[in-house]
Amino acid sequence: LYKLGYRNKGDLEQAMYRYLQAEDNLVAARNALKKAMAEFNKLEAFEYRMELARLRGALESAKRKLEQVQRDNEAKEAEAKAAKIAAEREFEKEEEQLKKYETQLEKCKIYAPHDGMVVYATRGRWGQTVDIQEGAFVRERQKILELPDLSRMQVKTTVHESVLDQVKVGLPAMIKVDAFPDRVYEGTVKSVAVLPNPGGWLSSDIKVYETIVTIDEEVEELKPGMTAVVEIHIDRLRDVLSVPIQAIVERNNETWCFVMDEGGDIVKRRIMLGRSNDKFVHVKSGIREGEQVVLNPMAILGEEAESEKEELSPDAESDLLKNAAKRKGKQTARQQKPRSGKAGKAAKKKPQESSIRQTNESRIKEKRQTERNSNPERKERAGQREARPAADGPKQQKKEPKAEKTNRKPGPSETGNGSS
Repeated sequence: LYKLGYRNKGDLEQAMYRYLQAEDNLVAARNALKKAMAEFNKLEAFEYRMELARLRGALESAKRKLEQVQRDNEAKEAEAKAAKIAAEREFEKEEEQLKKYETQLEKCKIYAPHDGMVVYATRGRWGQTVDIQEGAFVRERQKILELPDLSRMQVKTTVHESVLDQVKVGLPAMIKVDAFPDRVYEGTVKSVAVLPNPGGWLSSDIKVYETIVTIDEEVEELKPGMTAVVEIHIDRLRDVLSVPIQAIVERNNETWCFVMDEGGDIVKRRIMLGRSNDKFVHVKSGIREGEQVVLNPMAILGEEAESEKEELSPDAESDLLKNAAKRKGKQTARQQKPRSGKAGKAAKKKPQESSIRQTNESRIKEKRQTERNSNPERKERAGQREARPAADGPKQQKKEPKAEKTNRKPGPSETGNGSS
């Protein structure tokens, strides 16, 4: 175009400049492209490795999580299986317990083997009968009810420890029931307890042993719970000499009684005793059949104790009074008052009153002496009081009137005939 004249030189130079500039731009673009490609390749390679590492890490983490989940699932599965087994065993146990309760509930229904009277057998803490009620607690082998055979009755009684060695199984007995006072039943000792009954707080020092006495004959009128009196026959003595038990006196390990001799005088005679009951005692030697004995020797005992007061020691006197009172106490309801009862009573009470009076006086003296020593002013006043006449001292007591001489004849209420 320049050669043909269509363009001038300026246009040619300007076109050449644009051409060179375009080449420079092309080179720069190519260089930028190469640089971009290099950076792209570099970036692509780095990010790939990083992404690959990240993905691999994620893969490992996912695998570990998967393994953890699998282990947790296995543990939960094992735990669930164990819980299932435990639940099955608990279910079996509950079934067995249910069967046991059903069996026990069925056994709670008690059917009487025969018709009869129902007697509650449970005993309370203080010995009273406690009727079993619905909802009450019961122990294993606890006796709740009894169906006694009313045709074969037995009596439950107690025996004191002092005569326990004399009561044996098989001994005969006589039974009197309060409801039928005119009838006497014959019985036999069935059993004697080995251990004493537990005493209550009112009689904790009394030892009694439960004894069962069966009634030999068949009875229909007796009912459980009736009150009866049992007389056990320890021994039967025939054709022996005996005297009322209230006529016996024990003193200084000796046994004697007062006997009326042929002259009508009362003499003390030493005797040897055998078995006894609550009324009579067997006399082996010392008196003869038909002789009269004093039934209330305490009156004569008081006279002798008064006359022998200086010779009798306090211990022997105390033992004398205790033994005599013990013998007399058993027959107090059946004795009659002697003619000289006041003298005997005074002779019995005088030693006790004298000892109490002496003890009180000694205590008062000791108290006064202590007060004098602790307070000088009281000591001086006490000295002034002691200096007064003896009229302020204790008055002398009058002596009790003595009983009559022992050689008097006893009254009808004081003597009794020995029986054989």
